[in-house]
Amino acid sequence: MQPAKFALALLMVFPATAFAQSANSDQSAKTQKLIEQFRQKLGGEEKLKPVRSLSLNGKYRNVTRTGETTGELKLEMLLPDKLLRTEKSDPKNLTTVTMMQTLNGDQAWVDNSVIRASGDDGAINPNPDPLASGTTISTGTMGMRGAATGTTSVRSTSPTGNVTTERSVLGMNIPMSANGRPPNDTLEKLENERRASGEAKPADNRPRPPNTKTANAALEKRLKKELAALHLIWLAAAPETFPLQFSFAETLQTANGPVEAIEITGADEFAARLFLDQRTMLPSMISYRDFVFPSAGYVVSASADAIPGEAQEIAVQLLFSDYRSVNGVMLPHQIVKAVNGAMVSEWKIEKYKLNPDLKPKRFEKK
Repeated sequence: MQPAKFALALLMVFPATAFAQSANSDQSAKTQKLIEQFRQKLGGEEKLKPVRSLSLNGKYRNVTRTGETTGELKLEMLLPDKLLRTEKSDPKNLTTVTMMQTLNGDQAWVDNSVIRASGDDGAINPNPDPLASGTTISTGTMGMRGAATGTTSVRSTSPTGNVTTERSVLGMNIPMSANGRPPNDTLEKLENERRASGEAKPADNRPRPPNTKTANAALEKRLKKELAALHLIWLAAAPETFPLQFSFAETLQTANGPVEAIEITGADEFAARLFLDQRTMLPSMISYRDFVFPSAGYVVSASADAIPGEAQEIAVQLLFSDYRSVNGVMLPHQIVKAVNGAMVSEWKIEKYKLNPDLKPKRFEKK
């Protein structure tokens, strides 16, 4: 069975909401030994300790209640407490949607942008001399949409006999007089409209992140938990700013072979369980509890007594497969995220970088 299928089968057997609470000295010793074996299999102290930053590039697929999106994924992590995930998609021709989720210490936010390419729009200079066919005319203040280069071309049809010449600006025909020149007031009117467009504040239809303290706090906690989970999988250790306690371990028999399950606790009521494939001692899954708002889009189910508009408890599972060596460190190249047992996201990672030159300013709010 492929690693991803193995992890999915494991997910069906062990729901993330089952967490043991007891521990004894023998279990603690076993847990510590398992973590040491895991860390050694991942690359060992010599390879893991020098890592202070990590980045990856690949493809993503997200599934929500409104449909499925695919696109380019980039994730950057700077220790001890900075994370930036960028997802870029092209849902329609000439339209690019970018979502950036950032964690910078105790601050977290989401930036969304939509860029739509436009046609060759611009404005003309009131000086009539440049109106010869093919002449490039400056747009001045670049008030018209789409004038990214600062210039636009104005073309004219070739007059044949007494046929009136027409020119097109902003998709509209400019009436021309018999001598091929526009009426005296036409260019002046267009220039005035151009100036008015340049002074007008452009419309901003980008979606806004939640603007309440409660929503921002929930986002901060969610990204901290995600950082802690990924940090643990990639480096076999907890972030310095989000310490974890490994309190209990047991061997579980599955249809696909034995796995080692380790109980984890941390700040902000963090409760998780890490599953190591006993054959490889590499993680096949980590599951943890989280609280999100329904507006997150991937709340699969909620309890009957859930209060509308308030955060709901969910079970998050991250499943890992396709491990390959990157500079001596074993890293998963496929990551599947499930919420309440239903897949909501898949990452297919094409390239990792260990210790890329990431600056703290990269993670500051623009």
